[in-house]
Amino acid sequence: MFRNLLSTTSLAFLLIFASCEVPVDLDVEDEAKIVVQSYFSENQDLIAYVSKSKLRSEGGNTEYIENASVSLFVGEEHKLTEILTFVPDADPPYYITSDLSPEVGTTYTLSVDVPGFKPITASNKIPIPVPINDIIFDNSTDIINDGDFEINFDIIVSISDPVEYQNFYHLLFSQEIIPYELSPNGDTIRKQAIIFNSNENLFVRNKTREDYEIFQVFEYPNFLIEDKNFNGQEITVRFCGNYSFNPTLFVPGEFSIELRTTSKAYYDHYNSVVHENQPGAGGGFDPGAASGNVNNGFGVFAGYSSNLSTQKISN
Repeated sequence: MFRNLLSTTSLAFLLIFASCEVPVDLDVEDEAKIVVQSYFSENQDLIAYVSKSKLRSEGGNTEYIENASVSLFVGEEHKLTEILTFVPDADPPYYITSDLSPEVGTTYTLSVDVPGFKPITASNKIPIPVPINDIIFDNSTDIINDGDFEINFDIIVSISDPVEYQNFYHLLFSQEIIPYELSPNGDTIRKQAIIFNSNENLFVRNKTREDYEIFQVFEYPNFLIEDKNFNGQEITVRFCGNYSFNPTLFVPGEFSIELRTTSKAYYDHYNSVVHENQPGAGGGFDPGAASGNVNNGFGVFAGYSSNLSTQKISN
């Protein structure tokens, strides 16, 4: 469950910048370049999406690269560890490791070779995770819209920020909604859970003091935090929100709170896209305005560590 949730969440927000279903279409002024998007964490397969940026005069969908040679090197000595495998039937297609599970603190370098383009590289590591100290979660239920249930909640999350490092965080919220039906003998049959993790089905608002500079990722229920105003302190962040469902068709499952301790490359990429490329302005964004760490190309290769806590909705 934990790994599946991380994979689902990572994919959803990796693809957030376009339609929330496909990676972003990059428009560039002059020549096309290779675009790499890869966020990786410990004990998970490393996945890389490889596509080609588009000229501003070009239209159509993102062009994914099927003939790339994608290699992963480990350590400062750049030891070749694995050639990633292409998965063509996925939507969108991607390259994936089969033997490696990344570890905290180890430097990984991704190398991508595509015929007709300059070779591109990017290096990053997974930072030391910062644990969640405490969570206070309160909720209440109202009946709305012909019997739908609306769950209103307040969340307080406390962490102790380490003084030794500059820390960057990504705090994400999601809610399981479980479809069910009754069997002929009256037993409840639960089906595969649906995850609420977008502004269309889970509203979350920041109530934290303004000097912490917490930035919401567009209107999604997740937030970027940098420790520049509270380095080495114990901090408390506060949020409120709501969601609704039809109780004759669904029951609420677990409410998940994920605290990611991210690399600077991860934070900078998200932060620059949020601040300089707001959605709805012409359908794509200018990669020159988005911070990245890919040499000779666009995009990001960035590590993060994760702490996940789940809460039960009270009746």
